[in-house]
Amino acid sequence: ANMRLAFYPNGSRTAEDDHCTVALTRGPDSAGIKFEFLVNGRGIGPKVCLGRRYLGDYPMPFDASDEHASKSVLIVMQVLDIIGD
Repeated sequence: ANMRLAFYPNGSRTAEDDHCTVALTRGPDSAGIKFEFLVNGRGIGPKVCLGRRYLGDYPMPFDASDEHASKSVLIVMQVLDIIGD
């Protein structure tokens, strides 16, 4: 399956303040997928993507102060199930 993951550290246009956004884009004929994203070890629970795109807003992994400018972010995608394959 063809998938692309994007990270928006300041969130999407619709994200709440202090949230980042993780986006999953899938190929046109991909099977559905049940998954969970973890951003620096914190998740918001399992999600399902049956269409082409999923956007999820997650609490920022750290605050926006300059002392965190060189910190890294680890995004983990756990695939829980493939649907309709």
